[in-house]
Amino acid sequence: MLAAETNHINRYFFDVVEEYIGLDLPPYISANKSKNQADVYGSALNLPFKSESFDTVLSTQVLEHVPEPKKMLEEVYRVLKNGGCLILTAPMIWGLHEIPNDYYRYTEYGLRYLAESIGFKVVYIGTQTGFWGF
Repeated sequence: MLAAETNHINRYFFDVVEEYIGLDLPPYISANKSKNQADVYGSALNLPFKSESFDTVLSTQVLEHVPEPKKMLEEVYRVLKNGGCLILTAPMIWGLHEIPNDYYRYTEYGLRYLAESIGFKVVYIGTQTGFWGF
C-alpha cells in the first residue's frame, strides 16, 4: 500500500495490509512543517516508484494541495497494479489550509470526471457529512 500520509495512519490498517509505505513532500518543501517522518519523500506529480508496484493507493486530503491534480491521478494509475484500487478523499468545502498550497475543492462530479478521464473505474463516491456539513 502506498499512502500519501505519514506513518501514523498505519495503525488504522495494520490488520489488512502486508506493507505500508508513507510518501510525503520533503519538510523543506511542505507548508506543514510539523509532519512526522515519511518512509519516502517525493512528489505526487512524479511518484518515485516503478509502474505497477502497488495493489492499493490511499490518498487522504492531498488532491486539493496538488497544482496539477490530473497529473497526480495519472501517476497513481501508473503505479497501481492491474486491478488495483485507489482510495481517495478530497474536500468539497473546507477552509484554507497549508497555505499557499491549497488549490482546489471537489464535487463528486469533478472527482468522477478526473478519475474516469484517466482510466479509473469509479466504484463508489460518498460523502462524509450531510448537506450542511463542512
